[in-house]
Amino acid sequence: MMVRQVCDIEIIVTDTETEALALEANLIKQHQPHFNVLLKDDKKYPYLCITWSEDYPRIFITRKRRPNRKADRYYGPYTDTRLLRSTLGLVKRIFPLRQRRKPLFKDRPCLNYDIGRCPGVCQHKISPENYYQIVQKIAMIFQGRTQELIDILTQQMEKPPKNCALKPLH
Repeated sequence: MMVRQVCDIEIIVTDTETEALALEANLIKQHQPHFNVLLKDDKKYPYLCITWSEDYPRIFITRKRRPNRKADRYYGPYTDTRLLRSTLGLVKRIFPLRQRRKPLFKDRPCLNYDIGRCPGVCQHKISPENYYQIVQKIAMIFQGRTQELIDILTQQMEKPPKNCALKPLH
């Protein structure tokens, strides 16, 4: 039925898939086509936000972009929210990240710190600079710089730990 109603086809070339998704979302909202029910409900594609404007950046999924925070970075849009949540969950299991916006306890870190899932941001057990380095590695994943990240992590694994004297094998 839809094909019989087509009178004209317009092709708009974009530079990236992200531009194409954003353009599609805007055109659907503007024209409200009968056959395209996706994005008619005024939902927007989700983005991953890293709040670089904070001393200890947070990483979360959002559908709203806040233009007043210039330092924060948004990665996306993503069409599959479930896959994005799964990827973020995997990243949080691999890299120690702050788990809460506010501390759970005033005088001690939470269980996530004890099991290595959080670096102790709430009790300042990690400096902002060291935490920033962890988040930079995570940002590399969402920037598509995975090979560069693998190279960095490989170098770190091959480097002997500080305060460790290597003894020759006999």
